[in-house]
Amino acid sequence: MKLPNNWKILPLGDVVEFDKSTILPTSGKRYRYVSLDAIEQNSGKLLNSVEIDGSRIKSTKLKFDNRHILYSKLRPYLNKVILPDFEGICVTDLVPLLPKQIISREYLWFYLRSYIVLEYVNSKMAGIKMPRLRTNDFITMPIVVPPLHIQKFITTKLQSAFSKLEQAENDLDEAEEKLKKIMTSALYKLMVLDIQDNWNEQTVKEVSNNVQYGYTAKSSNKGDWKYLRITDIQNGLVDWANVPFVYIDSKQSPKYELKYGDILFARSGATAGKSYLFNDVAKSIFASYLIRVQVNENKIIPEYLYYFFQSSAYWKQVSDEIVGVAQPNVNGTKLSNIKLPVPPIEKQKEIITKIKQIDKIARQSLLTLKAAITYSKKIKQSLLQKAFNGELVN
Repeated sequence: MKLPNNWKILPLGDVVEFDKSTILPTSGKRYRYVSLDAIEQNSGKLLNSVEIDGSRIKSTKLKFDNRHILYSKLRPYLNKVILPDFEGICVTDLVPLLPKQIISREYLWFYLRSYIVLEYVNSKMAGIKMPRLRTNDFITMPIVVPPLHIQKFITTKLQSAFSKLEQAENDLDEAEEKLKKIMTSALYKLMVLDIQDNWNEQTVKEVSNNVQYGYTAKSSNKGDWKYLRITDIQNGLVDWANVPFVYIDSKQSPKYELKYGDILFARSGATAGKSYLFNDVAKSIFASYLIRVQVNENKIIPEYLYYFFQSSAYWKQVSDEIVGVAQPNVNGTKLSNIKLPVPPIEKQKEIITKIKQIDKIARQSLLTLKAAITYSKKIKQSLLQKAFNGELVN
């Protein structure tokens, strides 16, 4: 890239000090603690920081304050960079950078979040399972350094533009939540408020032929059977191209083969209780951290039961039954005992038709909102690119 004449490209080590001030927290003293999980990728935002007693921290940590920038050298492609406005301690995979007089803290924060830096770190990372930026590559990372008054001008421009874009993104996020609430309200009305005398209250077990845990095995890059896991199900959808394979004996495969209309549940972790309706043609086995429900179609239509599992009436029961705090868990017995209103089959079909109409509109609206958010993020990176090419000051 061609820069204005009075701009320089300097190694990161020339514009910051790598502050290695450590501390071994002591019992009885409280600390503001920042972990990697507390930082949102790409946004430069701190999601949360906790104040904890030193007795809960068993290893040496790094110290920082409101003069530093915190940059994650572990999985740097996640682009986790923040400007703390308080004094605290952090994990050693977060590096406290102390800007020298030659560079503005806010300017460098924006720069470290740009695609320029992302392209650099992606080309330099070392390690497969836990990729990191090596110290020498970190120190020699090239930084575009204009004169200080230009840095401040660029920072002001970016802060103004990002503020407006982030407000727009927040508005879009709120609209997305409202759409989800509309869907939840529709489900509650159709399945709970509109109950009629000829509806029966039954448990999942009573309307099912089988409630079963999945198959335990190691996944593979090739094979005859797709191996569907909790992590493959995102927002009720599966990207089958990224689902791995599994080997399973022909005598066992019928027991675990997914059939059209099967409903799968995540039984542990952050997604515990979430469900997926299998309506694909992929030849698949479901993994052990999923629970499968196969319904009795003389009593209930799979889609009706699946939609009930999206309702607040279902989630109220799941929340009451979830066990485990660090690792929430829903087991087969708890799931089997979930109660639901079961109307006659013809009424179920009518409810399904109405829900599908609402769901179609909601999904189309959500796709539009997500596209707008994606576009906003692209504008941010375009602005950063222009800023560090010198185009914002021409």
